[in-house]
Amino acid sequence: MKKAVLHTSHLNGRKLYNAITKQKEAFEKLNGLLKNLKDHDSTLFQANGITLKHGEKFHHDFNVKHIASVEAKQLKVSREIETLEEKKKTFERTFKGLQGNYVSKKRKLKENRRKSKNRINQSINQ
Repeated sequence: MKKAVLHTSHLNGRKLYNAITKQKEAFEKLNGLLKNLKDHDSTLFQANGITLKHGEKFHHDFNVKHIASVEAKQLKVSREIETLEEKKKTFERTFKGLQGNYVSKKRKLKENRRKSKNRINQSINQ
C-alpha cells in the first residue's frame, strides 16, 4: 500500500489542520485505552502486587500483548503527528499570509462603505 504524498499547495492548509486534529484525537483515544488496560491489569494481582490472583494468568497475558500493541500504535500516531506538524510549518513558511481569517461578504461590504465614506469626507474637507 502506497502512502499518500502531500505536496505543498496553498489549498492544503485546512487539510493539514484537520489531519493533525484527527491524529491528536486518535492519540487521546489510544491513551485512554492504554490507561484502562493498565488499570484492569493491576486488578489481576494479589494485594501484595507481586503475584497474580488464581486463574488470572490468561487475562494478564492478553493484557500484556494488548498493551504492547497499543503502545506501538501510539508511537506510530505520535510520529505521524510530528510529520504533519513539520509539513504545517513548511506550509506556513511557504504560503505566509494566505491562511488568514475568513471575512464574510457582508463584513467586506461594511468595510468598503466605511472606507468610501472616509474618502468622501476627506475630499470634502480639503
